[in-house]
Amino acid sequence: MKKIISGLTVLVVLLSLGYAFPTKAAVSVTPASGGTRISAGTVGGTWTTLEAITITEGLTNDFAIGTNVTITLKAPTGFEFNTGSTPNVATTTGSDITAGSATVVSGTTTITITVSTTTSSDTLVIGNTTPIQVRPTATNLPTGQICRSGGTATVTGITNCGGGQTNFGTLTEIPAAISNLACVASGSPGAVWLTWADPTGDPKTGYDVRYSTAAITASNYDSAYGFTNNWSAGTAGASRQELVISLTPNIRYYFAIKSNSANGLADISTGDVTCIAPVASAPLEKEAPTSSITDPLDGATILAGKLYTIKGTSSDTGGSSVKTVELSFDGGTTWITVSPKATNATAGFDWEYVWSVPKVGSYNLKTRPTDWVGNIETPGAGITVNVVSELPPTPPTPGKPISQMTAEEIKVKIVEVQQKIIELLTQLIQLIQQQIAELSR
Repeated sequence: MKKIISGLTVLVVLLSLGYAFPTKAAVSVTPASGGTRISAGTVGGTWTTLEAITITEGLTNDFAIGTNVTITLKAPTGFEFNTGSTPNVATTTGSDITAGSATVVSGTTTITITVSTTTSSDTLVIGNTTPIQVRPTATNLPTGQICRSGGTATVTGITNCGGGQTNFGTLTEIPAAISNLACVASGSPGAVWLTWADPTGDPKTGYDVRYSTAAITASNYDSAYGFTNNWSAGTAGASRQELVISLTPNIRYYFAIKSNSANGLADISTGDVTCIAPVASAPLEKEAPTSSITDPLDGATILAGKLYTIKGTSSDTGGSSVKTVELSFDGGTTWITVSPKATNATAGFDWEYVWSVPKVGSYNLKTRPTDWVGNIETPGAGITVNVVSELPPTPPTPGKPISQMTAEEIKVKIVEVQQKIIELLTQLIQLIQQQIAELSR
């Protein structure tokens, strides 16, 4: 009894001193690295290779004994595994775990192993020689984690997908790198225009712009001068043109740019982009851009109350490129700005506007684009579109005269006439039968 009381006394003293008793070690997971900068430009294309996932037992029985024990890993929403690259499964020498195999489908990777006994603390490595590969299936994805979605293995300390899940690898999508950055001298001393198309993976917070008197690479990007700007994000594929000022005239500068998002900066723009800042003020080009409506055609009739997508294009041969395109439904009295769809080869862009609820009436549609130096097209006559409550019937297509038919076409025509005669005779017989039936009543 005295020993029990003495032991309790020691326990109370240790607890009062804040002593932390050792706890049983559970399995530890070293997640795969290499997935935190996956470019949105790889959607449906290039795969990102991840480093190996390591699972280490803290106690000898963290993995329950069993044959064909499985652990299924799930890619986060918007990402997929490469079914053409099956990761290898390896274990430490003298392990209780017999290395098995992996089965990969687009959204999951299932690891199959055999746990024969629990005499040692083992390590399971997934993808150390043939790695796991992932890519995004969409853009603007939130950061996600590879997690365990199920399987037959009882593994102490691993939590399945959901709240408090065990992380087997973090995947973060960043905007695609800008691939078509260019610069041209402006009409002002020490100022140049930068032009590009907004990349896939719509940047959320604008752009990080760097310039230097030497070529800019990924390794020296951070040491290049930064140009302060408040350029907002744009629609993917839309053309952009922005002015960089306060450069030293008659000096050659190199430029690079990264788009920014909630997930961080994209990779550096590709290619050496360089131009010389102008010395003196040059006259701005005065050539106005042009535009046209490609759908509907002039004189078209469309149905009232039904969505209709108006389409068009724009171009600019003056050198400064199209900035915006406006559309008018009332012959130029009022204007609305349309949405760019894709840049084209004529320094402009194709555009669309959804006419949500066309009302009955006649409309005179006109367009006018504006370029980056302020030149505006003088609208022409435009097109006329009639909106009706009911579309007119389609007139029948006139047939070919018999004199112009081939022998084979005449045979087909004779068969058609015979079939029509039979249909008319059948209808006539049915009518006579109905009349006889009524008279006999």
